[in-house]
Amino acid sequence: MMRSRNEMPISRIIKTVHSEDDLPLCASIFEKLAADGKVHYGCRMFRDGKFTRDEFYPNKSLTFVEMIASSWTKGLVR
Repeated sequence: MMRSRNEMPISRIIKTVHSEDDLPLCASIFEKLAADGKVHYGCRMFRDGKFTRDEFYPNKSLTFVEMIASSWTKGLVR
């Protein structure tokens, strides 16, 4: 995993997950195309509508990143 306090360049946002509770958290799942044409996924995290960080997961599945985004919106990831 790579973590950045700055927004990374990405190819596209796949979907955004919002908290179902009163927590002010949301996460956008993104796709990043590598130079070799391989697709990688990551998660852009927000608190109170403000960017918090990007987490990039090379060689992990979309399902894995969806679980991370869901955990973030439930307040389980810090």
